Amino acid sequence: MRTERSLKLSKHKDWYKILGISRSASISEIKRAYKKLALQWHPDKNVDNREEAEAKFREIAVAYEVLGDDEKRVTYDRGEDIEDMGIGMGGGGFNPFGGGGQQFSFHFDGGFPGDFGEFHF
Repeated sequence: MRTERSLKLSKHKDWYKILGISRSASISEIKRAYKKLALQWHPDKNVDNREEAEAKFREIAVAYEVLGDDEKRVTYDRGEDIEDMGIGMGGGGFNPFGGGGQQFSFHFDGGFPGDFGEFHF
């Protein structure tokens, strides 16, 4: 059982290395590294090697998802299985563009025919 755990841990990706930061990095350093790498590897900016850029971009997004969240980061630092947290790039994959649950509400104060007032997305 101990050997299985060691083997599993050795197969884990090093999210710190992927973002190019130290294990003691602050949340602002994590965000800064993520933004820099996301811009660098965004598929729209790497048209010549789009597949590699998409893979790298997804990997960077997952690294940020883990390290940018205090609970997930602590769990990861303890060496617990990242897949147990429902994170990873296997199967259906990770979509860095959606599914986040943010909702936007717009309110307009009159002036429109029929004046519906608010729009929710």
